[in-house]
Amino acid sequence: MIRRAALAAAFLVLISATGVLAAAKTISINATSYSPTSVTVAMGGKVKWTNKTGKSHTVVSDASFLSTLFFKNVTVKAHTTSAAMVFPYAGTFLFHDGNANLHGNVTVPMTVDQTFLSLGDTATLTLGTVPIPNTQPDYHIVAASLNGGAWSNIVQTSASTATWKPFTAGTWTLKACVIHALSSGTSGWSPILTVTVS
Repeated sequence: MIRRAALAAAFLVLISATGVLAAAKTISINATSYSPTSVTVAMGGKVKWTNKTGKSHTVVSDASFLSTLFFKNVTVKAHTTSAAMVFPYAGTFLFHDGNANLHGNVTVPMTVDQTFLSLGDTATLTLGTVPIPNTQPDYHIVAASLNGGAWSNIVQTSASTATWKPFTAGTWTLKACVIHALSSGTSGWSPILTVTVS
């Protein structure tokens, strides 16, 4: 009986922790700024905006092509909170207020299944929770730098994952963004990910 109670308690703690991890991050809309101006969420994480002012505000992506992908304009009435928006892709997503001089961003890191590789190994990079729909002229780019050298593009895909096989040992830094094929507009780069290859 004690064992069942302990298992039940552990299960409740796990459910509780999962709920906390899945909670949306909130950005306040103030008269002169967003607060915080920058938040980081995991791929698939959510963000909502709370309007602390007495008038409506519209949150608009700086990269207009993202409005057809996932970042639609969000109008938040005075003293209300928007529905949560899911950020399914790695990158940095800049936004502004349609009626005021407010600016902010949401950063979404990419992930890798191994951060330490032996030369000849292959890593799997996760760029999104879902593929970019083939109805959109958009795709991911992953850029890499070896030992602090020049950046070069190593992956171009609309898939949610990509494989990467480093050709040289050393410290690799990787970053990803979403690009619009027709306009060459981009999201910002995701936070840098480091992989050591020996």
